[in-house]
Amino acid sequence: MPVAGEIFDGINALVYLCQGDYLNASISATAMVPVAGWGATGGKVTSKALKAFKAGNFRKNMIRLTGINPGKSMQAHHVFPKKFRTRFHELGINIDDPRFGSWWETGAHQKNSYSYNLRWDEFFLDNPTTGEAYGLARELGAKHGFTLNF
Repeated sequence: MPVAGEIFDGINALVYLCQGDYLNASISATAMVPVAGWGATGGKVTSKALKAFKAGNFRKNMIRLTGINPGKSMQAHHVFPKKFRTRFHELGINIDDPRFGSWWETGAHQKNSYSYNLRWDEFFLDNPTTGEAYGLARELGAKHGFTLNF
C-alpha cells in the first residue's frame, strides 16, 4: 500500500526514537522515502541478524558484525566505556551497538583501560556533542591501535 506504508514507517520511527533506538529510528525514517525505503527494508533484515544491543551479548554481536571470533586473545572493547553509559545515551549513542566495539588485545586492554577511561572523564567535564564523542573515540582508537567499525 503506497501511502499507508510510509505512514507506518513514520510511526515506527517515532516509537524507536522514543525508546532511544536511534539505529532503527533512522532505518524506519529512511524507509518512508520512495526507492530509498527499499534499501532500508534490507537494512531492517540485516539488523535483525544481530541480537538486541545489550551488554550481555556485546561480544556475540561483535563476532557477527566482524566475522571474527578471536577467542581469549582479544577482548570485545566498548569504544564508548560502560562507565559513562548514561552520558553516551544522552548523546544518542547506544554503547552496546557492536559498531561501537573493537577487538583489543587482552593484555593491552587490561593495561590501558584505566587511562582510557580517565581520558573520557576529562572529556565529560565539558558539555560535549555527539560529534566530539566520535572524534575522541577515533583519536583513542588510533592512539591505542584498535580498529573502529564506524
